[in-house]
Amino acid sequence: MPAEKGVGRHENKALKNRRNIYLACDELDFTWGVDEIYQFEDMWKQGKNINCIAEELKRDPDELAILAIDRARQGRIEQRQGGLLGYAE
Repeated sequence: MPAEKGVGRHENKALKNRRNIYLACDELDFTWGVDEIYQFEDMWKQGKNINCIAEELKRDPDELAILAIDRARQGRIEQRQGGLLGYAE
């Protein structure tokens, strides 16, 4: 099954050339299933708060914040009223 635009795997070639590295936020999980990404995008468009989305997806809110940055950079979500806090009750 081919990857959809904006949903894919990237290889960090610079990492291969480094020794003595520090991996920021190593305790967090930045891997996502395609279904989780679609769920996130739907909830984002509904205006849900990032903490509510994290609770529904059973993820750390910081993981969702990074996903939001990624999806915005890919053009899959747009800025919204309330930013990460959303606007829906």
